[in-house]
Amino acid sequence: MAKVLAAVFAILLIAEVVIALVIAGVLFWLGSPQTIGVGLALVVLAVLVGVLTVRFLRSGRTSTADDSVARGRTA
Repeated sequence: MAKVLAAVFAILLIAEVVIALVIAGVLFWLGSPQTIGVGLALVVLAVLVGVLTVRFLRSGRTSTADDSVARGRTA
Protein backbone atom coordinates (compact mmCIF):
# COMPACT_ATOMS: atom_id res chain seq x y z
CA MET A 1 0.00 0.00 0.00
CA ALA A 2 2.83 2.40 0.84
CA LYS A 3 4.43 1.84 -2.58
CA VAL A 4 1.14 2.55 -4.32
CA LEU A 5 0.70 5.73 -2.29
CA ALA A 6 4.25 6.81 -3.08
CA ALA A 7 3.65 6.19 -6.79
CA VAL A 8 0.44 8.24 -6.71
CA PHE A 9 2.25 11.08 -4.96
CA ALA A 10 5.07 10.94 -7.50
CA ILE A 11 2.60 11.20 -10.38
CA LEU A 12 0.79 14.09 -8.70
CA LEU A 13 4.06 15.92 -8.04
CA ILE A 14 5.16 15.54 -11.65
CA ALA A 15 1.75 16.79 -12.81
CA GLU A 16 1.96 19.73 -10.41
CA VAL A 17 5.35 20.82 -11.74
CA VAL A 18 4.24 20.38 -15.37
CA ILE A 19 1.11 22.46 -14.78
CA ALA A 20 3.17 25.16 -13.06
CA LEU A 21 5.60 25.19 -15.99
CA VAL A 22 2.73 25.50 -18.48
CA ILE A 23 1.21 28.38 -16.51
CA ALA A 24 4.64 30.04 -16.25
CA GLY A 25 5.14 29.61 -19.99
CA VAL A 26 1.78 31.23 -20.77
CA LEU A 27 2.53 34.10 -18.40
CA PHE A 28 6.00 34.51 -19.94
CA TRP A 29 4.41 34.54 -23.39
CA LEU A 30 2.07 37.33 -22.26
CA GLY A 31 5.24 39.24 -21.58
CA SER A 32 4.82 41.77 -18.81
CA PRO A 33 7.39 41.72 -15.99
CA GLN A 34 4.72 41.11 -13.35
CA THR A 35 3.38 38.01 -15.09
CA ILE A 36 6.89 36.64 -15.57
CA GLY A 37 7.53 37.05 -11.83
CA VAL A 38 4.26 35.31 -10.96
CA GLY A 39 5.09 32.45 -13.31
CA LEU A 40 8.53 31.95 -11.80
CA ALA A 41 7.03 32.08 -8.30
CA LEU A 42 4.56 29.33 -9.26
CA VAL A 43 7.38 27.10 -10.50
CA VAL A 44 9.45 27.69 -7.36
CA LEU A 45 6.42 26.97 -5.17
CA ALA A 46 5.62 23.75 -7.05
CA VAL A 47 9.20 22.52 -6.76
CA LEU A 48 9.34 23.42 -3.05
CA VAL A 49 6.11 21.54 -2.32
CA GLY A 50 7.45 18.58 -4.30
CA VAL A 51 10.75 18.49 -2.43
CA LEU A 52 9.07 18.76 0.96
CA THR A 53 6.57 16.02 0.10
CA VAL A 54 9.31 13.67 -1.10
CA ARG A 55 11.34 14.32 2.07
CA PHE A 56 8.26 13.57 4.18
CA LEU A 57 7.54 10.34 2.31
CA ARG A 58 11.16 9.19 2.56
CA SER A 59 11.25 9.87 6.29
CA GLY A 60 9.02 6.83 6.78
CA ARG A 61 6.63 8.61 9.10
CA THR A 62 3.00 7.75 8.59
CA SER A 63 1.58 10.23 11.09
CA THR A 64 2.22 13.82 11.97
CA ALA A 65 2.95 15.35 15.36
CA ASP A 66 -0.65 16.53 15.53
CA ASP A 67 -1.84 12.92 15.25
CA SER A 68 0.42 11.87 18.12
CA VAL A 69 -0.79 14.71 20.33
CA ALA A 70 -4.39 13.81 19.54
CA ARG A 71 -3.68 10.24 20.69
CA GLY A 72 -2.14 11.49 23.95
CA ARG A 73 1.47 10.76 23.01
CA THR A 74 4.35 13.20 22.86
CA ALA A 75 7.60 13.02 20.94
